[in-house]
Amino acid sequence: GSMELKDSTGQVVGTGILTTTEEWMTDGPVEYTGTINFDTTPANGDLWLTITEDDPSGEQQQQVTLPLTY
Repeated sequence: GSMELKDSTGQVVGTGILTTTEEWMTDGPVEYTGTINFDTTPANGDLWLTITEDDPSGEQQQQVTLPLTY
């Protein structure tokens, strides 16, 4: 999967890739890890993290967006 971090103005301030060492071709939960480095200084402390599921089958990708405070 991939991660994108935006500030309250909608500017992308960082991106990252999620990886796992587990079997990911399952319907059960899988633990992922990743790191986001700031490419740009956020406008303020309100951030939005969007995690996008990569689907190699070409199916529609699923996303979740979470509010964060920096």
